[in-house]
Amino acid sequence: MMDISNYLQELILWNKTHNLVSKNEIYNLDEHVEDSLSLIPLIKEIGHKKIIDIGSGGGFPIIPLAFWAKEENEDYQFIATDVIEKKIAFLQWCKAKFKLDMEVKNVSKNFLEEDETLIISRAFSSLENILAWRDKHAPNTKDFLILKGNTVHQEIEEISLSDYKLIKNPRGFIVQFTN
Repeated sequence: MMDISNYLQELILWNKTHNLVSKNEIYNLDEHVEDSLSLIPLIKEIGHKKIIDIGSGGGFPIIPLAFWAKEENEDYQFIATDVIEKKIAFLQWCKAKFKLDMEVKNVSKNFLEEDETLIISRAFSSLENILAWRDKHAPNTKDFLILKGNTVHQEIEEISLSDYKLIKNPRGFIVQFTN
């Protein structure tokens, strides 16, 4: 995926003025790509063709997935969401520059997705807040793939999640569940 390295260079450049990822995270971008792409087998297994990334920020996991779909001629509709204008501008710029099949939506502008989708997210918020986001913006969505760190067990307990898979990945866990 040659364009991925170009995307990462642009992310580093934009990050100097737009704070798209934390200063610590900028040194681990290859790990973020690997983390993002670890969702592919699960996305294929679940089967939804419309995928919403909550809090897309600097583009993880949505942009590496959009590169994968483009390279493999996979037919997915990706929707990147955020509320911060500078992050939305970066996502729109990446979409145009790399010709990615991806919509970019500002959630604070009455975003509502009525189709059933797959929700993905990385470093956005707690599982509880992700479910609240779904209730407000994508109420017909039931399937989730959420990239989480080591506090995931506590979050699962907090929302009394009972039917889920916890899959180890390079930087933590993927929580796969239907709700």
